[in-house]
Amino acid sequence: MMLISCKYYTIRNWVIFILFSPLFAFGQYDPLGYPKITNYTKNVYHAAMPNWDITSDAKGNLFIGNDYGLMNFDGHNWNLLLQPDNRTIIRSLKITHGDTLFIGAQGDFGYMLKDQLGRQSFHSLVPLLEKNVNSFGDVWSIFEKDGFVYFQTHAAIYVFKDNKIMAHIPKHEFSYAAKHANKILIMDQGYGLCELEDGEIRLIPNGEKLKHIVLKFILDLKSQGLLLGTMSDGFFLFKDGQLSPWETEVSSYMKTTLSNVCLSLFDGTYVLGTAGKGLIFFDRNGRIIKKIDKRHGLINNTVNHLYEDNNYQLWAALNNGIAHIERSSNFSYIDERSGLIGAAYAFLVHDEKLYIGTSEGLFYSDFSRDTQVLDFKMIAGSSGQIWSLDLLDGMIWVGHHLGAFILDRETLIPINTSEQGAWMFEHPPGRNDLIIQGSYQGIFLLEKVNDTWQTKTKVHGYAQTAREFQFDPDGSLWLTHGYKGIYRMKLSDTYDTIVSQKLYTQKEGLPSDLFNNIFKIDNEIIFGTQQGVYLYDHAQDSMLRNDYYKGTLGTSNLVRRLKNTPDNNLFFISGYDNTDQIGFIHNQFSGKEKKVEVPFQLLRGELIPGFEAIEWVDDQTLLIGTKDGGVLYRKSYSRNYHQPFCTQVSKVYCTNKNDSIIYGANHLAIDTTRRTGHQVLPFEMNALRFTYSATFFERPTYTLFQSKLEGADRDWSQWSQVTSRGYNNLKPGKYTFRVRAKNIYDLTGREAKFTFEVLPPWYASTTMKVLYLGAFLVFISFALWYRNKRIFQSTEAQTQNNHEQLRRQQEAYQKEKLMIENQIFKLKTEKLQSDVNFKSRELASSTMHMVQLNETIIHLQDQIKKISTLARDSVKEHLEKVIHAMSDILHGEQHWESFEMHFNEVHNNFIYRLKEAYPDLSARELRLCAYLRMNLSTKEIAPLMGISLRGIEGLRYRIRKKISVDGNDNLTDFIVKY
Repeated sequence: MMLISCKYYTIRNWVIFILFSPLFAFGQYDPLGYPKITNYTKNVYHAAMPNWDITSDAKGNLFIGNDYGLMNFDGHNWNLLLQPDNRTIIRSLKITHGDTLFIGAQGDFGYMLKDQLGRQSFHSLVPLLEKNVNSFGDVWSIFEKDGFVYFQTHAAIYVFKDNKIMAHIPKHEFSYAAKHANKILIMDQGYGLCELEDGEIRLIPNGEKLKHIVLKFILDLKSQGLLLGTMSDGFFLFKDGQLSPWETEVSSYMKTTLSNVCLSLFDGTYVLGTAGKGLIFFDRNGRIIKKIDKRHGLINNTVNHLYEDNNYQLWAALNNGIAHIERSSNFSYIDERSGLIGAAYAFLVHDEKLYIGTSEGLFYSDFSRDTQVLDFKMIAGSSGQIWSLDLLDGMIWVGHHLGAFILDRETLIPINTSEQGAWMFEHPPGRNDLIIQGSYQGIFLLEKVNDTWQTKTKVHGYAQTAREFQFDPDGSLWLTHGYKGIYRMKLSDTYDTIVSQKLYTQKEGLPSDLFNNIFKIDNEIIFGTQQGVYLYDHAQDSMLRNDYYKGTLGTSNLVRRLKNTPDNNLFFISGYDNTDQIGFIHNQFSGKEKKVEVPFQLLRGELIPGFEAIEWVDDQTLLIGTKDGGVLYRKSYSRNYHQPFCTQVSKVYCTNKNDSIIYGANHLAIDTTRRTGHQVLPFEMNALRFTYSATFFERPTYTLFQSKLEGADRDWSQWSQVTSRGYNNLKPGKYTFRVRAKNIYDLTGREAKFTFEVLPPWYASTTMKVLYLGAFLVFISFALWYRNKRIFQSTEAQTQNNHEQLRRQQEAYQKEKLMIENQIFKLKTEKLQSDVNFKSRELASSTMHMVQLNETIIHLQDQIKKISTLARDSVKEHLEKVIHAMSDILHGEQHWESFEMHFNEVHNNFIYRLKEAYPDLSARELRLCAYLRMNLSTKEIAPLMGISLRGIEGLRYRIRKKISVDGNDNLTDFIVKY
């Protein structure tokens, strides 16, 4: 709402300057609120309570050393990956520049191996140790320098490179070792602080002065020297060989507790992990900035290790659980950790105090330049719902469920409690002595009499809820109703009566009568609707869409809040609960408007729909009400919200094999990648389910995924929060599953792929196809052979029948009378000649069928021989038998005698005559002569005889020699004429 009191602005600006100058001086330090903390218990990650170390790989996967072994968190899934060979506690982890994860345990150390199917295994380096140095306890730290990996135990420091290990033995006991400023510093307890250089451990100058300090960590303070953190004696500075106490706030505090670990953060601050007192944040001057323990959201107060990930998020390995602290954020939270209870509905900064009205009452806290921690207390008598806090006439007006109150110091003074509910307060234009109060059942007029505010009257003419209203420049009062529409009212000069009013609904141009909101932007009244921003058109007395906001806020989204920012931009809230769109519209009214939502996506689902409280403290700091309290937004904070992250295929299951895992676990149902480079699955495993994740840890429930199976899907799926996808009845073939993620900031991560192949069923395999083809060819060969046999049998039967008829005719002829004997003989002879001609034609036809049959058999032989070269040995043996059977058919003599008999009958015993004349002719040569007598070509003869064309030519040459046919004479003409 607009605050028009000049006195208010003077006080407010002075308060802002005084109050937040230390906030800017802090730079990147934590503000007064607390960070968002997500705790993971053993019931979540399913391992032991204590955790000892945390690190991450290049893809952002977190690895945690736990009493039960090595854990992994990929943003959605917790997995216990492996254990050392001796099944002991993992104390330390280190990922080197080669992305190799080295592991330190009790009595063992080594590294993790991972194959292309996602299986992890532990490879111990202890077998490389000499027997005299292979006995040690816990490996407390691991670090790398120049390609050498160092494992620190109390008994020795082991240096590994190129599959070789060198051991360094202490004078007494190695209690600490780490790399600092490219130097290896080692505390030999009872001997002093040393440096490992050129393979030798030497005391640093005056290092013996530190021999009795129980050193826990070393920080490099540059010009101030080395800051040595002890277990319980505070901090010491070591510079130029001189040791001196670091007399600071944090050092004094640490003398009362035990310290475990300290980490230098990206913004130049430091965080200390303690044994029993949680986390302590401090600056370079030793000033404590913040303490976080169980009272402030930490699940456990003993911190064993601290880790800052690629997005500068802080992780704490606790003695009972794991904590994710979102310290790298523009937001900090004001909630029960600061004593604030309930959802925040109103804010007000006044007289070095921050007032917050919640669903539980009115709370306040000191809020000055000296305030280090917000500590809220409830105003006595304020219990109940607070709707608004307004500074009018230098006084704090409180809209309460019970009515209207003024806050005087820490006392609520009732002003109007005649009816329940006070929504808001506003001066009428030009009348600072009057206040319009909206209530549950109408509008009240309050007046100031003798410096005392009191209720004058209830405004006549309206008796409904008046939660949001604004005066326009013409003096009209605009009021939005939750489900009826928008009212325009004219009040009397005394503001006690509504002279006229009109309700604007869908009939007057609104897209809906529901969920309409009213805003005053640059002294102009506009309305937020379910279809964007609308305004009142005086000429048409109706509502029209405000096209100026069309490009930024759209025309299909609920606009819930619009508010000017101190730097003349616009802050907006639109959408519905859990899909909130929140951010700034920069460069308004310039024609180059730009909507910026980052990083306000983090607040999705946290705001109170319809009751969003927004209060600018200054041009860099904004207070926003949430369901659990308030959020303090620091605009000046700088962070890259576009850090890349990775999408990963976590596991692949075969769903028709009882969800057998084929990728992403140490025990897989099948592994055939060695031969192909990708997973090859039998046909009965053609139903798969893929699970996936993204290594982005801020609000992972809002991370969306999109997937596509190349070979099955045409397009990408819709974006969804679901982290798995299944496919059934996949056809044989090669597939690639692709998946990508989009985080809460709408940034798409790197894509993940998984390639696999589904084999055909056994009856459709290559082997079976070869067998099917062989069987088909054998069937065709048999069918052709059987058909040829039937043709020969039919011809032979016809010939025998003709002979029988001829014999009967001859017998009949003998019985005929002598006078007609010559005539009958002539007729019989003519008929016999006709029969012989028919037989000759039939013989020729049969011969041509044989030619075609044999050509087919030869062609089939060639095809089967080609197939045989591709088939397995067992199949090849069967195919060779088929080829031999065909050859027997080609070279068989079973039909030649029948053919020879019919041929001699038709051709006047040609073969008998030729054989008597030329006894040197062989059977094959006689057979060739017979085919030449039938005037067949060499090409037609070759398949009949089962030999090649060259073989036919050879036979013709030998026949010429034996029957003495000159080379100039045509052999065929000689045979035909013989």
